[in-house]
Amino acid sequence: MRKVRAYNRYRARIARQKQRARTAIRFARDQIGKPYVWGATGPYSYDCSGLVMRAWERAGVDLPRVTWDQYRAVDRKVSLQRLRPGDLIFFNNRGHVGMYLKGDRFIHAPNRGARVRIDPLTARRVNRFAGAVRPGAPAPRYWSPTVVQTAHQLGDLGADGGSVSPADDRPAPRRAHPHRHRADRPPVRRDLPHNGGQRPTMVRLDQLPNLPGFPRPVSATGAAPGSLPASAPGAGRPAR
Repeated sequence: MRKVRAYNRYRARIARQKQRARTAIRFARDQIGKPYVWGATGPYSYDCSGLVMRAWERAGVDLPRVTWDQYRAVDRKVSLQRLRPGDLIFFNNRGHVGMYLKGDRFIHAPNRGARVRIDPLTARRVNRFAGAVRPGAPAPRYWSPTVVQTAHQLGDLGADGGSVSPADDRPAPRRAHPHRHRADRPPVRRDLPHNGGQRPTMVRLDQLPNLPGFPRPVSATGAAPGSLPASAPGAGRPAR
């Protein structure tokens, strides 16, 4: 139950981050049409980093002032394929930043002479992608299917769900046992008799017993070492 409670707290933090992202997006949308001014942080004009800083500040998350510091300050890094609304998306070697929206669009303050607007993530902009972060999100954790199933059986966190995405709710990967599949450990022969854990004794081939199906070494004279001479009784019988 301790792990189930920890999992529920994790889900609650993710749900809280999603709510903050919606707040940041609403603020950024309200600034559409305001002019770009280098170094401005509102309320009448913005540059790219000033816009996202004020938007997330309204949502209760503090961000640094410039783009490079914003990327370094947020621990939760996100790939281009896992973007969510509210994520900060960086371009041009992290010299420009915008806020991701649904439908492969983002809102930003583009450049001097332009105004805050929503633009699509075109192939040209994707080629200039330099990273993305998720402000206010907890570090990713992986939970076993047993913990996830137990938590959902005991009840969700409310109508909002507090649910997590597959990226955050991924089962823990199965780790190989450290003593299995060792490349430097020879395979154990199960068909050999047990000798009490002692090291095996080296035995010459001519000293091995005459076991069925075991090849006997042949000497230079053509006779197996230790075999009976041709004149001895039973020499003509095949070896067993």
